Amino acid sequence: TTPGAPTGLTATPSSTSVSLSWVAPTSDGGNSITDYTIEYRAEGGSWSVYADGTSTTTSATVTGLTDGTTYEFRVSAVNAMGTGKPSNVVSILYAAFDVTTDSDDILLNTLSISPRFTNFLVAPDNGRVILSWNASQMEGQNATGYIVQYREHAGFWQNFLYWDSSSSIIITNLTNNVVYDFRIIPITDLVIEAVAEQGIGIPTSTHPVNITTMNIGVIVSSTGALANEGQTITEVIHYAVDEFNRYLEMHNRAWRLGIFIYNDDSSASGGLTGVSAFNDAGIKTVVGPATSASLDGAMEYIYDNDLLVISYGSTAPTLAHDDTVFRTTIDDSNTAKIYAAALQHDGISHVISVIRDDVWGVALNDALRASLTNSSIVLDEIKYHPNTTEYDEVIAQIQHNLRPDSTTAVVTFSFDEIKDIVDTAMLHESLSKIKWYHSDTDIDFILDNNTRREFMSVVNFTTITPTPPKNEINAKINQIVPNAGLYSYAAYDAIQIIGKTFDELGLLANTAALADAIPAIASAHPAALGNTTLNDAGDIAYSDYVVDTVINGKKTTTHKYILVDGSYYSIIHLPHVVAE
Repeated sequence: TTPGAPTGLTATPSSTSVSLSWVAPTSDGGNSITDYTIEYRAEGGSWSVYADGTSTTTSATVTGLTDGTTYEFRVSAVNAMGTGKPSNVVSILYAAFDVTTDSDDILLNTLSISPRFTNFLVAPDNGRVILSWNASQMEGQNATGYIVQYREHAGFWQNFLYWDSSSSIIITNLTNNVVYDFRIIPITDLVIEAVAEQGIGIPTSTHPVNITTMNIGVIVSSTGALANEGQTITEVIHYAVDEFNRYLEMHNRAWRLGIFIYNDDSSASGGLTGVSAFNDAGIKTVVGPATSASLDGAMEYIYDNDLLVISYGSTAPTLAHDDTVFRTTIDDSNTAKIYAAALQHDGISHVISVIRDDVWGVALNDALRASLTNSSIVLDEIKYHPNTTEYDEVIAQIQHNLRPDSTTAVVTFSFDEIKDIVDTAMLHESLSKIKWYHSDTDIDFILDNNTRREFMSVVNFTTITPTPPKNEINAKINQIVPNAGLYSYAAYDAIQIIGKTFDELGLLANTAALADAIPAIASAHPAALGNTTLNDAGDIAYSDYVVDTVINGKKTTTHKYILVDGSYYSIIHLPHVVAE
């Protein structure tokens, strides 16, 4: 038989070629391996065989490639019976550059910031810069991707590429005679380093000497059910840290804020794992986690170990306590009141709530039920496990609860799985004749095909969410991270608040002192959210709400609920203008 597939194929670029290496297959098929076939193609093109002669060596060098092209490579073993199965495919961006050539435009050196990330090379060219680096390991894990950022020297960091898995890139459209900074942030399943390696456009550093770094932990949900929002929040957190450190530099402070980021995979257990890992590393201050379920699972550990936590995404009313846990979000007891008002305003007499069965979904539904107590609206409830992947049973229960003599609406308290719920519901005509509401802040990611857009338009798919006023701070965030929204702003403010609290009290301040100072600092903080005044439980005290409905396939703001005198919300009808 033919040989098995080679394994462990890797590709390393140089200025004139790409070097390949691999591991011989475990099976030669009963006949000695006589050669290896090397294939390559421009990404998405057809495979071609590279003519390198006959050799049993498990490495090769490929030349004659086109500058600026992403190539894919694979290798197959050959014996007397023929060619075996190909190896894994590797992809790499090839850039023909000469690292020995000085540039009159940009003089670059390398600052070694992380010992686990090596050989970061920056090669300037006319109007562009080529970056390359060695794959890194963090906590024994290979990096699964990289964030590539650049800025004019001392300006704001911008993402050129996010979450890419290659180890080289060409940054284009740069201006000659301008000094640029570049940095690469490696990502693993567990940790995203705050800054792993940085190239700078001048040979000397302008940072003051003897700078102390105060490290805090940050928990994000970069994968799992909240991946869409989580990756955006991660970008904003990096921007928030850069912004705060710029503030410290401008005011000649002798310290900087550093972060270590843990990905909780949108899981209920991830918060506990994250805070315990940070505590074991001596980090007592944490921003995050993103969900109430993740926070709830960590609460006992937070109390027992005297940690300070500011969550930017938890909203469950059951977690509103006067303690060392703060939340730059408004809790859902307020949100539920707005849902109740909107349902009555829309003439709904029967609600079927579809509930993610975790502390957030259950608490929000409980708050909705309490808010409907004095109304005539009938509430039926359907729960599903957070790990559910098939929603036929949920849809069957919705159909079973339909009441022909009522004006029925479905209210879904769910995360990104709403996309699968909608896809399943679309198959049933009866569910296109009732109105749908959803709890998430972002529904744009659902509106990615015509069939789904048509269904969501027919059912007047509506979200009701807290909304911050537009201001200079969140406008600047959106210039850097265009998809940033409510929870990204909350994460930005959490970073700023904890940073300014340390700046005011000193880096040796303990948890109790920090917790005592945070409410006053938060209320005076110029916020992306507009107002970060906290209530007695340490949560955001006030918010307006926006109602967005899918009309003609597009998310459209139809009206708002505005806070008046601390408790009453007046409704303002808006023209049907597609929301930005």
